Amino acid sequence: MIELAIELDIEGLKSLVAGMEEKVGEGVRETAFLIERGAKERVPVDTGALKNSIQTVVFGQAAGGADALAVTLNPSARILPLPEPENSLMAIVGASVDYAAHVEYGTVRMAAQPFLEPAMAEQAPHFEQRVANKLSELL
Repeated sequence: MIELAIELDIEGLKSLVAGMEEKVGEGVRETAFLIERGAKERVPVDTGALKNSIQTVVFGQAAGGADALAVTLNPSARILPLPEPENSLMAIVGASVDYAAHVEYGTVRMAAQPFLEPAMAEQAPHFEQRVANKLSELL
């Protein structure tokens, strides 16, 4: 009779997976903040409320820090809070003033002045490499 016993130590594997999740999250957050910066560089400015309402929300961090300043700059603006990401692998970049979509996409009376989508399109081609670079730090 032949007996075979295999013992697996998966603690190292669990640690590696946790480290991978952390590094991917770092890449997501870095990309999100670059998108925010690009949107702020592109957004048209009248009162500054729209520009100041552009923000990045990451998991575990409350949104809304920019909202008070946006309302101060444009008291007639309504604030639509950005949702909180569901996990550390998500980040949300957006503008919280109610007229942001009108500026981004235009209306029947106003041409579009995109700021968020072009900022995202600029960073999209670099996202995978940014995450790969973060993951290579584990090796």
